[in-house]
Amino acid sequence: MQLLGCIDSLMLPLGVAHDYTPIVLASFAACWLVFGSSYATFSQLEKKQRVQAAQHVAGLLHAIAVCAQVGYFLSSAEAEPLRKDLYGSSAVAQRACAVSVGFFLYDIAWGVIEANWQYLLHGGLCSLIFIFCLHPFLLYIGSIMLAFELSSIPYNIRMLMIQFGAGRGALYDLVQVAFALSFLGVRLGVGLPASFYWWLDMLDLLRSGKAHSTHICYFFLTANLLLNGLNLFWARGIVNKILRALGAPAKPKAT
Repeated sequence: MQLLGCIDSLMLPLGVAHDYTPIVLASFAACWLVFGSSYATFSQLEKKQRVQAAQHVAGLLHAIAVCAQVGYFLSSAEAEPLRKDLYGSSAVAQRACAVSVGFFLYDIAWGVIEANWQYLLHGGLCSLIFIFCLHPFLLYIGSIMLAFELSSIPYNIRMLMIQFGAGRGALYDLVQVAFALSFLGVRLGVGLPASFYWWLDMLDLLRSGKAHSTHICYFFLTANLLLNGLNLFWARGIVNKILRALGAPAKPKAT
């Protein structure tokens, strides 16, 4: 109870609905439980491989859990009104955000353990995004961003196959195709148009003077730009790999 109170004291000044603190904690604990049990199970692997494989299992289960929740929300009747109602609430979408906060706090912990600035930056940024969504605020675009985790499902499967020496063959190729299609389809095909219309709504909100926090609004706008920029950067690499696999001629070097 003291731990819950401590976390509430950190989240309440941000305007976060504290009802979701137990879900955040449960998600954080579940990530470590999955990691620990997976690490113990993968005894045939070397230590470094065991750690990486167990991390991918936790990432895979998180991706499946949140995609199921936001998929249900985005296909339900309550999603459409929240496209324009930036302060609309949804228990399903907020639970998905809370689960992800717990996962990204777990991500931050690994950043500290491994002194990995990428984990720290990614975990910190994503934690703040979904903490702020719990206000409730921006649950529709927040759910779109969580739907990006759909590509994390084949990605984590692919990485697990590599760890267990199954990084070749028809099944591996199928998983790679699923990753490429889900990444390009969801992160670019859905994410970019949704971000464009969301930006128009956010600018209207800022002009109206009714935003609960202009700082949080600008944080979201900046985070959206960074995330879409990264997705475009990563997509370029994926497309190049697809072209190489199809036997496309390499671009001639400039003379």
